Amino acid sequence: MAHIPVETSCRVAIDRIITALRSQYPTELTAVTDSGLVLPAPPDDGYFSNGPDDPEADNVLFNADPAVLVWPAGPRVMGTISSGGPTTRAQVSTFELDVLIMFRQALHAPFTTNGHQLSEPEYMMLRAERYAGAMIRTLYRYAPEGDAIHDIELVADEALPLFLEDRPVMGIASARWRIIQKVAIPQKAPLP
Repeated sequence: MAHIPVETSCRVAIDRIITALRSQYPTELTAVTDSGLVLPAPPDDGYFSNGPDDPEADNVLFNADPAVLVWPAGPRVMGTISSGGPTTRAQVSTFELDVLIMFRQALHAPFTTNGHQLSEPEYMMLRAERYAGAMIRTLYRYAPEGDAIHDIELVADEALPLFLEDRPVMGIASARWRIIQKVAIPQKAPLP
């Protein structure tokens, strides 16, 4: 396995998460849906890599399409050191990323499960659970890849309806992921 430069490691992981979701999330959504459940996939321009701080992220509250936000959730922790050569050291790096999927109400026929017709908040909760499940399936299967992400671990997830004043009910599916990478760090260079 190659080692990626420490200064780009977080951005490379975020890009890999977005690439995996863009490529495979629609397929995984289809795999977890119930007949009649409305689960549109986010459009290609519905992925934001700076999380809530992304200037475009404010538009998510007004978009009809689902949106995905990905951002670092804390500091990077450096672990085991191994030799990388005379000018480079290799280290295992771990850090956490948050992935949030936001979606709005969708027109749908009355939805019944276990003989009970779901209320709108219950329906949004069911959709949020399916969005979260498809995200988890997608990232476990497709995010680990060579340099970008050596391994990925789910830390926590949450699915729930979101009630904002003067806005229709929204849903969120979020997950915090621990990313494990092998990074290259320059070392032992003589002063000029």
